Amino acid sequence: GTIRSLELLQAWHKLGEKISILGPWGGESGQAWALGPFHDTPFRLLKITVWYGNAVDGLQFQYELGGDGVIIDSPLYGKNMGTSAEIPLVDDELTVIRVGPGVGPDIIAALTFFTNNGLFYGPYLRERGKKLKVELNGSIAGFFGHASNHVYGLGIYMKPK
Repeated sequence: GTIRSLELLQAWHKLGEKISILGPWGGESGQAWALGPFHDTPFRLLKITVWYGNAVDGLQFQYELGGDGVIIDSPLYGKNMGTSAEIPLVDDELTVIRVGPGVGPDIIAALTFFTNNGLFYGPYLRERGKKLKVELNGSIAGFFGHASNHVYGLGIYMKPK
């Protein structure tokens, strides 16, 4: 979680990389997970799959690493229960993510994704209460969070453009 993120930031500062950590939003129930951060290898997000029912149940990311055309599917973070939706990003970049709180503060209950081409995907589930709009000013270098039966927390590693 937070300690791992701080350790990674300290390691990157030694390498001269400037990495921002956005989040995490939600809580810290379940197992901590991290995809990346990819600081010295080109990382291009191609697709996000979201599973949702009463909350965001699972997330999986498809990406290209290294710029040589090799496509990788991340592990599934959470469960593949409920309805699934795919966010295609081959020709788009994420520019904004909107996170909606659940009935409690420790779960991600709604996600909406916005791209540089004016497209948006979601909201996945009903947004209740105050929504958090996160501007992504840079390129995504990975994701982290907490999950088990649901996605409890979500954060993003960013590199400045």
